[in-house]
Formats: sequence, structure tokens, C-alpha cells
Amino acid sequence: MNDPSSRCRLSPARLGGVAIVFAALAAAGPGFAQPPAAFPVPLVSLAPSGAEYGTRPDPQGHQRRAGAGVIDTAPEKPRNNAEWFWPDARKIVATLPAEGFELADGEAYSSTRTDLFASEGFFVTGVGLWVRTRNMYHRIDYPVPPGAGRFTGDILICDDPFGWLKGKEATNQEFEFFVFVDGKQVENKGARRLGVRQGSGEKFLALDIPLEPGAKTIRFELEMTPWGAGNKNVELVITDGQFLAPTPR
Repeated sequence: MNDPSSRCRLSPARLGGVAIVFAALAAAGPGFAQPPAAFPVPLVSLAPSGAEYGTRPDPQGHQRRAGAGVIDTAPEKPRNNAEWFWPDARKIVATLPAEGFELADGEAYSSTRTDLFASEGFFVTGVGLWVRTRNMYHRIDYPVPPGAGRFTGDILICDDPFGWLKGKEATNQEFEFFVFVDGKQVENKGARRLGVRQGSGEKFLALDIPLEPGAKTIRFELEMTPWGAGNKNVELVITDGQFLAPTPR
């Protein structure tokens, strides 16, 4: 993680039957209403300007529905989309669990939780991206604080690879992650993970994105590919995300 001073280590807990310890960012303050007086500005301190999930047309023809707000798990039973995703299409965790908090004995971390992120057996704070089936996308937009010159942060893959398809020992994931600034793509990385097990999250990408003067909006987007061999759940968290002042020249 970018700033070791922002992490804390709490008492041992259980995650999917495996002993872990907590580690995460310290809690961030409220969002800004006026141009910030000082940098850095934590991402979790800001309110998103927009968020959307949906399903793209399936090039293989297995899924019959597509569009914003649609989750098509064909050929399985159709889902109630509004109840099958995070409220308001966002998950923002700005504070740590209380010291000594533990999941129930034998309970595994689940992406459906809105109060926790877990990756590599650690709980972290941050902003989430989530796709639950192939061809699905999820994006979240943030305003760029006036005067910001860079955005930095770490992208972690979370510890739940199964989502709604529980009961397997291992599965596969294939996805792409994007960052756009004012509509221009500035970052793109994909991954294919084979034989993924519960609790096997990991660091995926370190971000260090220059921002042009006057930049207005940054978008983070996750897309799951059409690949059908697994691909039932991918959750990312943007942790240690922060806007920084321009680098002096």
C-alpha cells in the first residue's frame, strides 16, 4: 500500500476458516464542498458523481438481455437486478471494523457485504467495483478536486471469487480494468486467473495517473469478458486512492 502510516494492525480474526489480521487505511473525513485547501484528498472522502452497472450484448449469444441496470445470469434463473447489486451501484468503505471484530466461525468473506472489503486476508477501506457474471460492467465517476495534479492508489482483487455460485473449490476469472479522465482512457489492464480459491485476492495494479490542469472527472471501470469457464464474480477495491498536488518542476 502507498502509505504505511495509514495502515493499522488489529487482533487476529477468521476469514473463510483461515487466520488473518486486519490492515487498512485510517478513516477519511467528509467530502469537500469548496476547493480543498490542502492535498492529498482521499478518494473515500469524496462523493461519486455517478455510478452504473449493466450487461453488454453477448457475442456468444447465451445471454438474452443487455443494457444498463441489467444482470443476466442465463441460462440460470433470472435475477431481481435491483436486489442483486449494491445500493446506488456503489460500495464505499471509509472506516475499519471495530478492533476485535471477527467474521462468524467458518464464514467466508462475501462481495455482497457493503461494510467490508477483504483482500489477501486483510480488511481494507476503499471504493469498490463489482461484476457478477460475464459481459457485465460496473463504473464509478468522481469529480477531480480543483488543482489536483495526480491520482495514486492500489487496485486489489478481493477474496470472493465465487459470488452466487458457491460450493466449488476453485473457479476462474477474466476481466479488464480501465481508468478514464474526462472521457480519455489513461489506464487499461486485464487478467485471467485460473484455479482461484476463496481468500486468494491479491494486489492487481498500482495507479499513478497524471492529471492535466482543469481535469474534471475520473472514471474507474471494471468489465468481465464473455469467457464462460467460471467468471461468476470479480470484485476490485481502489484502496489508498488519493488526489495529490501537482509535482513541482
